[in-house]
Amino acid sequence: MASKSKPGTATDFFDITLTLDCNNDCVFCPRSELKRVLVPLERLEPLLKKHRGGVVLTGGEPTLLPDLPALVKRCKQLGCKRVGVITNGRRVSDKKYMRALVSAGLDEITISIYSHLPAVHDKYTRKKGSCAQSWLGLRNAMATGIDVKVNMVLTAKALPQTPKTLGMFKAMGLRQVVIIDPVGSQDYADYGGVAKLQDGMKDCSFSYPELVVFRGYPLCVLIPRREMNEIADMLERGTDCGCHLRWEGQHLESAGGVGEKNFDKYRRSVTEGFSKPKKLCSGCPADAVCAGIQKGRKL
Repeated sequence: MASKSKPGTATDFFDITLTLDCNNDCVFCPRSELKRVLVPLERLEPLLKKHRGGVVLTGGEPTLLPDLPALVKRCKQLGCKRVGVITNGRRVSDKKYMRALVSAGLDEITISIYSHLPAVHDKYTRKKGSCAQSWLGLRNAMATGIDVKVNMVLTAKALPQTPKTLGMFKAMGLRQVVIIDPVGSQDYADYGGVAKLQDGMKDCSFSYPELVVFRGYPLCVLIPRREMNEIADMLERGTDCGCHLRWEGQHLESAGGVGEKNFDKYRRSVTEGFSKPKKLCSGCPADAVCAGIQKGRKL
């Protein structure tokens, strides 16, 4: 059963990093900067009481925690209106476990998938068989009827097959995919290739999920300069741009459960990897919402 709520619906979510342990070893994962963390429930409760609009439980891989269903249930008991989980999907390939999360009150799940091809996906997770498990986890999640999204870190090797991957998501009934530019990785899809991917999707919306978000890319890569004033104003005000393709900046606003000092260091390590060349960025209407260009990249 596909998710029934409108994709892209705004909710004030607060990310809570539960652990940095993971059963994948993704080559582009930047979260090692946060150091090891494992947050006991008693330390989480004050955070949960402050953020009752919605929380996202993340990691590392939160499904490695044996008490994750109990934590989801506790979030609901404390008044959280929506509870989400970000996962690589491998653990929820077990239908019983997926149903336990939903029974505990889980409202939405975001699964990280990099390709439909095991040779590509498993190359980046460095775990053989992870592709099959993640896709099975996605199917199990879709069958529950809760809101389901996919995070897709876009690499050079995955780019040529991405239209087919998105088409497979569409065929499953998936309504929202977030395409993410890997931060600090040398294995990235060049900006020109990403622009061509988006251009090819504009006239074929029926072939792809209802909402595809491009996260972390310079806005000028995806939108002609003449259109940027209106779009950038909408983004700054949080307005729906009214189309099936959208853009999000590279924002790092919270990581509850992680020490403030470690999180600040992590945030600096990410933001220092971007630059705003004066010749390109001066006077850009998207300046307030765009991190710029990753260093070493070319438009």
